[in-house]
Amino acid sequence: MKKSSFISSVSLSLIIALSSTAAIAAEPAPADNTPQYNISVNGTDTGADALILVPLRSVGEALGFTVEWLPELPGANISDGSIEAELIIGNNVYSYHTTEESGAIGATGPFSLSSAPVMANDSIYVPAELFTVLTGNDPSVMTVTDDGISFNTKEEVQIPSPLTEHDTIESLEKAVSFEIKTPSLPEGYEITLMQSISGKTAEINYSDTASDICFRMALGTGDISGDYNAYPNEYTVSVDGVEIKCSGSELINKAVWENDIFTYSLCSDAGFSEETLSAAVASLM
Repeated sequence: MKKSSFISSVSLSLIIALSSTAAIAAEPAPADNTPQYNISVNGTDTGADALILVPLRSVGEALGFTVEWLPELPGANISDGSIEAELIIGNNVYSYHTTEESGAIGATGPFSLSSAPVMANDSIYVPAELFTVLTGNDPSVMTVTDDGISFNTKEEVQIPSPLTEHDTIESLEKAVSFEIKTPSLPEGYEITLMQSISGKTAEINYSDTASDICFRMALGTGDISGDYNAYPNEYTVSVDGVEIKCSGSELINKAVWENDIFTYSLCSDAGFSEETLSAAVASLM
C-alpha cells in the first residue's frame, strides 16, 4: 500500500455525538486501543465515555481501500486487494480475511470493537480503530488532536498473517490455550495441516483421496467457520441434544454448533453426510 494520509473533516463534537448514540444501541465493550473521551455534566463525571466513529467510505477510500455497499446485509465490503472485511450495520461482530495477493490466505475469528457500524446521514460510520486493525494493528496509524483525526500509513504496510502453522497437537493447544479433542472422521482421512488463527481458533485440516474437511474449535460462541458462501439448503439437526446448524446443497458443506464452553465448525467443499457429522460431533462430547 502506498503511503497515505487522511484527516477527517468531521468535527470531533459530531463524531462524539454519533458515537454516544451507537454505544447505547450496541452496548459494546471498548477495545483496548480505542480513543475515549470522558463525559462530564456541569463538572461532574458521568462515568461514561464517548467513542469515535468515522465515515467508512471517505476514510477507507483515502487509505486505498475499495468500499462496496451491500444492501442485502445491509452493510458493506471493504478491501484493498490483500485484506477484505464484510461489515453488517448494527452488528458488533467483525472479522477479516487475507486474499491470494497477500500470500497468506486465511480468516480471523470474530471480534468486537467499540461499536457496531451505524447509518447516519446516508453514510456508514464505523469505529475509528477498525482502520488500525485493517492496516496492520499499528495504533500509531491514527492520531487524535484538538484539530481532528489523522490517519497515516507507512510505506508498504504489511498485514500480519493471522495464521500460524503447528507440527503437533500439543503445539496447537499451547497457541490457543485450551485442550483440543479431534473429531472422529471416516477411515482414510488424515491430518494435512494444523494451524492457529489469531491465537484464538484451532484449525485442523483433513484429507482423503477424494475430499478435504476443515475442523475449527474456539472458546466462546458464534460462527468461526470462515465459510461465507450462500447455500441453497439451511437446516438444523440434533445429535445427542446438541443443535447443529447445517448448510449445503446435496450434502452438508458447513456445520456449526456450540456447547457451554466451545464453538465448533466442520466444513468441506465436497460435502459430507449427516452420518459423518453425527459421528464427528458425538466423538467430541
